[in-house]
Amino acid sequence: MSLTKRLAGNTLANYLGTIVVFVTSLFLVPFTINTLGTTEYGIWALILSTFGFLGLIDFGLANALAKYTAEYNTRNDQQTVDSMTSTLFFVFAGIGAIVFLGITAFSFRFAQFFDVSPQYAVEAQIAIVIFAVRIGLSLPLSVYNAITVGHQRYLLLNTGVAINQIITLVLTVVLLTAGWGIVGLAVAQLVTAITQPVWLRWMLKRQANIAVHIRPSSANRALLAIMLSYSTFMFITMLSAQLESSAGPIIVGRMVSIDAVTSYSIGVKVGSLVRQFTFPMATALFPAFSALYALKDSQRLSLLLTQSLRASVIVTLPAVGITFVLAAPLISVWIGPEYASSAVVARIMVLEALVLQLMMTSSSLLLGTGDLKLYSALHAMALVASVTLGIFAAPRWGDAGVAMASLLAWSLVLLVTIPYTARIAQVRVASVLTTAFIRPFLALVVACLGLLALREWHYPDNFLSLALEACSAGLVYLLLVWGFCLTAEEKARFLNYVRSFALRFGPNAGR
Repeated sequence: MSLTKRLAGNTLANYLGTIVVFVTSLFLVPFTINTLGTTEYGIWALILSTFGFLGLIDFGLANALAKYTAEYNTRNDQQTVDSMTSTLFFVFAGIGAIVFLGITAFSFRFAQFFDVSPQYAVEAQIAIVIFAVRIGLSLPLSVYNAITVGHQRYLLLNTGVAINQIITLVLTVVLLTAGWGIVGLAVAQLVTAITQPVWLRWMLKRQANIAVHIRPSSANRALLAIMLSYSTFMFITMLSAQLESSAGPIIVGRMVSIDAVTSYSIGVKVGSLVRQFTFPMATALFPAFSALYALKDSQRLSLLLTQSLRASVIVTLPAVGITFVLAAPLISVWIGPEYASSAVVARIMVLEALVLQLMMTSSSLLLGTGDLKLYSALHAMALVASVTLGIFAAPRWGDAGVAMASLLAWSLVLLVTIPYTARIAQVRVASVLTTAFIRPFLALVVACLGLLALREWHYPDNFLSLALEACSAGLVYLLLVWGFCLTAEEKARFLNYVRSFALRFGPNAGR
């Protein structure tokens, strides 16, 4: 299979998984907030923010395993892949046990640290202990996700994601309806942390004929050192990003109020929904860059970076622009009119989604080639800048000030990342940005102006009217992009992909 077709297939598989996540989130988020209430949901958001970054305590080794799986698979060296997988599985098992003990110990001080009401203190402690079990188990089991990404089996990966989302939906509704509160949310996450890797292990063997052999005798310190040479900077990058993300709710909780954490989290959730529709393309690039790097194909590396940035802008802009305009009615209809004030944070986070998408697309080249020193340093600087600005902004501008601090920090990282990756790929920054941004941006401006005019005529007050207005603006954007942004060759290539997909999966497939 050609690289272009594999990327198209992987991106499509990512979008299929994303649609399931998006649809279930549309129901779960308002159901969870309205069932728990503002205070209890704020406590749950604090738990996720305080301990969620520990999911990255793999020191970036899972990403290293995915990278080297792609490289060694290209060289048909399955034995080395098995040795790396075995090594990480047992290393992660040890780390997971330590993390479990640490989180459990802190659970006794959580309520006092965040001034949680005694009414919720015991429930919060139980939820944290269950969360600790989840982290401890998910670390060693994460090797199956890494192997799946390294082999570029995104259809299997996203099928597992879809199944997990359905399990999460059912468990959350059942447990919250039964009155389990945040303990029920923790139990649902624990179950799904186990089901997805079990599914992947079974399907890799059954459908892809990829057997994952994990044995203590296959563990190899030398291979661990190789992976650490890559993962050290990757860990700094991921940890900085996670800490920056977790810092927002913590700053709001400490310097504004617990209730304000819920308002802030709703705005962040809107931004994350936009990212769910824009990240699938970027996540499919990382193993592709690794494979090209292993083949030392610099020309195709440059072409892939240029085309992926352009495609990323075309896909991301409508989601960002339409959500920015419709943020207030979206939150009112989705969560409730009493949370409409979260629209300010939502708009800021939607803009941050655009910044992160462009940064993630360009940095996929760095992840694939292992050139991470500057990138990790920039992430660390973004963390410091975001936290510092957030602390100063929170007393004056509340949760909106914290959100703006995060946006400014990541914008600075982007301003350095794109020129740096362009230099590595030997492409001109000005030509890439001109080709990628100007025409799609003008198309978006026209579509959003039409959407604003439509809102003046009819303010959307239900999901149907919201969907119709969003689809109308999206259609205008797509028509303008098709007519003025795509070349004849790109149009022909796209139509060819559609025909190939229809022949493969349509009603006449296999005849």
